[in-house]
Amino acid sequence: MLTSIGRILPPILMGRWVVNIARGQPWHSNIAHAAPVDHELAVAVLAHYGVGIAFAALYLFSTSRPGVSTRSAIPAVTFGLLTNIFPWLLMFPAMGFGLFGARGPAETQLFLSSLASHVSFGIGIWLAAQVAVSA
Repeated sequence: MLTSIGRILPPILMGRWVVNIARGQPWHSNIAHAAPVDHELAVAVLAHYGVGIAFAALYLFSTSRPGVSTRSAIPAVTFGLLTNIFPWLLMFPAMGFGLFGARGPAETQLFLSSLASHVSFGIGIWLAAQVAVSA
């Protein structure tokens, strides 16, 4: 799959990493060289969307307090950007791709692709908040 930034990291690698975490082996020199596991794609989808839903719920909970405005997209986009802390400082290094994904597959441009997708996540949760407020 192509993005305007480059090729995305194959989702099966995230699934492989999550399964290996469950097996007590979170750190790899290169997750692509680890043995494939059953249902990698399903695990990746469930894990990624599960984390995304948890983060979105955290954002919506934190902005649902009285006096907190959700009119501006800036807090939501900032929140989306902050969710990059997990992949940049933990997931990419644990997968063997270094801090910020600096040693990841060159065609994926991990730093930029995660930056773009997490900005999109922030915009998405802002739009969801707009729908929730107007309902």
